[in-house]
Amino acid sequence: MPKSKSNKKKQVTLGKWLYKFEVNKTSLEKVTTTSKDKDGNEVSVTKEEEVTKPLECYILRPRRSLIDQAELFYGVQLAVGVKAGLLTKSLINKRYSEDGGVFSKKDQEVYANLQLTLLRKEKELQKLELADVDQEEKKERDKRASEVLFGMTEIRQQMQDFEAFREAIFDQTADTRAKNKIVLWWILNLSYIKDELEGGETVPLFKGETYEEKLNCYDNYEELSIEHVNQAMGQFAYYISFWHNGQANTKEDFDRVKVFLDLDLNDYSGKKAEDRASEAERKVIEAEDSLKDIEKAEKAEENVLEKKVEEGSPEEVEVVKETEETEEAKETEETKETEEAKETPEKLESSEDNEVK
Repeated sequence: MPKSKSNKKKQVTLGKWLYKFEVNKTSLEKVTTTSKDKDGNEVSVTKEEEVTKPLECYILRPRRSLIDQAELFYGVQLAVGVKAGLLTKSLINKRYSEDGGVFSKKDQEVYANLQLTLLRKEKELQKLELADVDQEEKKERDKRASEVLFGMTEIRQQMQDFEAFREAIFDQTADTRAKNKIVLWWILNLSYIKDELEGGETVPLFKGETYEEKLNCYDNYEELSIEHVNQAMGQFAYYISFWHNGQANTKEDFDRVKVFLDLDLNDYSGKKAEDRASEAERKVIEAEDSLKDIEKAEKAEENVLEKKVEEGSPEEVEVVKETEETEEAKETEETKETEEAKETPEKLESSEDNEVK
């Protein structure tokens, strides 16, 4: 006997979500209260009250077929920009490289220092997070981690000034236009919510089968200006932009992104779809530059030190060198103690053999 087909929609398994977050949803619901009158009869009163509940939001993990569609979409948008007369980043970069770069030599050194400092603070934060401490030491560790995180935020804000200047040069290029379009495309295709109106199933936030239909749904949401939907769209734009640039792939990565989201989420309210994606892209630049290769960062530090020697600031250079020598000496001493600890049992055994002989 053939099995009857179920009309119920299939739920997407948790393994296919990149990340889950929640926003507060306030709605009017009918609430019924029962009381007794003077004669002892039960009286029911129904009235509408504001009720706040969490709205579950999910970022879908894209399959290979969806990634292929995104690559095709990006190529088409890039070609449209070039056909319209926009230059590409490669052409502008070539022009500036012939003139010595976008930044002056002094600005390059300042930026290298910021980048190096941020890299060191990130390494320190990772060590603090991995440190195995007891309950008493945990308070000190958390306090230090908060200080480091605050320092990283300040450095990123300084770096943002440099990046804003650099990105302003490339704002009107075919690459930037196509990049903003593809981030918006991902937002429209990866944003899901658990909708009570759909029986509690997880469904796309933006309805439609094509890009144009989903974009039209996005525009309708903006016109309606529903508070919890606006919050959800802002967070989707932020998280997906970081994911698109390779800065968030695991739950831990997204949790770290959330720290910065809490600081500047208000910047997204009242902005159009493409503007939200563009703003999120600028935020991502800070994270991209902070994760450069360690050797490149150390090379930048050496260049800064050489520059200080040339400018005649030996005292400051000496302090830096002494600090580095002290750190190297500590590492050497620890290595030596470890090797001696390994050799001690062998020496004792050899000494006992000689005494027996």
